[in-house]
Amino acid sequence: MQRDFAAVSLVVDNDELLVVNPGNPARDAAEFVENARKSSQPVAIASSGVGSIPHLAMEQLADATRANLLHVPYKGAAPAITDVIGGQVAAFFGDVPGLIGHVRSGKLKAIGIAASKRHPLLPAVRTLAEQGLPGVDTSNWYALFVPAKTPAPVIDTLNEAIRRVLALPAVSEKLLASGTTPSSSTQQELSALLKRDTEKWGRLIRAKRISPDG
Repeated sequence: MQRDFAAVSLVVDNDELLVVNPGNPARDAAEFVENARKSSQPVAIASSGVGSIPHLAMEQLADATRANLLHVPYKGAAPAITDVIGGQVAAFFGDVPGLIGHVRSGKLKAIGIAASKRHPLLPAVRTLAEQGLPGVDTSNWYALFVPAKTPAPVIDTLNEAIRRVLALPAVSEKLLASGTTPSSSTQQELSALLKRDTEKWGRLIRAKRISPDG
């Protein structure tokens, strides 16, 4: 990808939230993990698909805690969320924007967030690190890339346009209210982020032998 495309700018960043069915006895992620360690059967955690960010977050949690977790891949977040609400699977890591409505309605219980700080829409939900569960550092970011041969002045113009739009209160406030964080960047910052995440996720994917066919 880094050979075929040129970085323009980061656009938004989504924290990953760990949610369970409201009937789950765990009050937070630490208690969820402790219960999983005590369970005689693997505890099923849904994902939106093999190799997705929710899947990788679950694998990081398994590595960090040595809890007995079972990955259950779905074809997208919607059916995974539906089955957590229905109690068919125990938990799900997902983007805050896709989960905040279910949390507010009481259909899901938020028990931890895989970020360096708490989310402004969920200030009572502690980070996993705050709960003594470090090592789960996932975020689902979105960015703009263009073909590698795009002229530099065009990339500069696009970068400036993204910065200008994301700085508009009407735009930034709407994004923040949805649960996502507006996050413009320089081209160099995005390239560095891509390199770090490619290396980080590559190590995990190889260690877990994750492949597209599951």
